[in-house]
Amino acid sequence: MISDELLKCLRCPQTAQPLTLAEPELVARLNELVEQGKLRNREGETVTRRLEQGLIAEQAGVVYPVANDIPDLVSSDGIPLDQLPASG
Repeated sequence: MISDELLKCLRCPQTAQPLTLAEPELVARLNELVEQGKLRNREGETVTRRLEQGLIAEQAGVVYPVANDIPDLVSSDGIPLDQLPASG
């Protein structure tokens, strides 16, 4: 789990805006797409690893994956949120 202190320091590599922790429901929706082979990163590559957590960059419209409590803040590894079907 990412600590609050670390979260305060982290910034989006694209916009330099603060990041927020993704809600578990969003992570679950993203993981459903991972399991279906339908989730892509900014490079267009299929995301094959389930997200343990995610960090949202709202201005950029992406979520950065977190694995083993380590945020992946490589810009090209960001996952565009516009891939998610509308919830309802």
